Amino acid sequence: MLSRLTDIAVGRRARTRVRWFSSWCDELDTALGCLPEMETCPHALFRALMLNPTASRKIAAIVSEDDRPIALFGLRRRNRHWEPVAELSVPNALAPALPGRLFDALAALRTYVRIPDWGHPIPHSAHVRELEFFPTYRVSTDTDFDALWRELRNTDRVRKARNRCGRLGEIEFEIDHPDAAAWTIGNWGGKWSRPYSDISAAAADMQVAAAYLTPRGEYHAFRLLHRGIPVAGTNWFAHGDTLTAHCSHRDPAYDGRGVGVRLDELFFRWSATSPYRVIDLGGEFDYKAKWAREGGVHANFSVMPAHLALAKSGLTVARRLARVASAAAAIHRPREQIERSTTFVSPELPV
Repeated sequence: MLSRLTDIAVGRRARTRVRWFSSWCDELDTALGCLPEMETCPHALFRALMLNPTASRKIAAIVSEDDRPIALFGLRRRNRHWEPVAELSVPNALAPALPGRLFDALAALRTYVRIPDWGHPIPHSAHVRELEFFPTYRVSTDTDFDALWRELRNTDRVRKARNRCGRLGEIEFEIDHPDAAAWTIGNWGGKWSRPYSDISAAAADMQVAAAYLTPRGEYHAFRLLHRGIPVAGTNWFAHGDTLTAHCSHRDPAYDGRGVGVRLDELFFRWSATSPYRVIDLGGEFDYKAKWAREGGVHANFSVMPAHLALAKSGLTVARRLARVASAAAAIHRPREQIERSTTFVSPELPV
């Protein structure tokens, strides 16, 4: 347990207290039991995510008022900020909190927390910063998909993918194979961990969430097989009557074959006979507009106190000035000095 203890006076009637923990303990279990479960993330899953060891550091904080817990935060480190431990693993699961107290408690942490893909109202607060909105895409499962895709100019793309996969032969649409969810998450993480090394911790927690939700019927995995070998996968959360997109992957060896588009088409057609009524594709990626119309607005934002926001702005300015100075120095550098300092490595030699 961290020794740091923060007390913040709030008015005359209550006192807010924040206690930080570097590992899970009985006190956190007790606090968790005093708070309502999140709609999409039961306490057992929240606890499992906190206990799952990852490459990124995790911490917890109990925010209490007059010794009564009002929220419990599980945070995972990413770059220079913190994010909710359920980020990328469960949708709309920021933290267990008493009704109406989530953002009060979040501001009380007085640290830099990023909240991506938030689909609920955002309070007017001086602590809310870096706010950006983006459209999301939704479609009803009783939609005439062929008519919709004609309207969205997606018909030719779907037809070409269907024909290309048909020429491959021995293509199979697979639903909820025991290994499918882990296969897609693992490959998704492998791809995105290369440009974003900090994504590996989230991918590890995504595996935990999928393993928890799948046997409860709250997670579905679809794959396209070629001669029995998976070549594309797409995973979806199932909550109530809604399917919400999670992650997807296609084998790069099949680029140009349309396996991802073909899998998406088969998924949409499957949904028409499923017990679900709504498909929520989320946002932020242009390809989603090929499959559905805009159906809502989500937001990315951060919560941080003024002193951290000022420090972050100063650091950003300093980095920009340093880049400008470095570029100016390179322009005025003597040509012969540049040539002497440049090292060329033969492609045949190991580096």
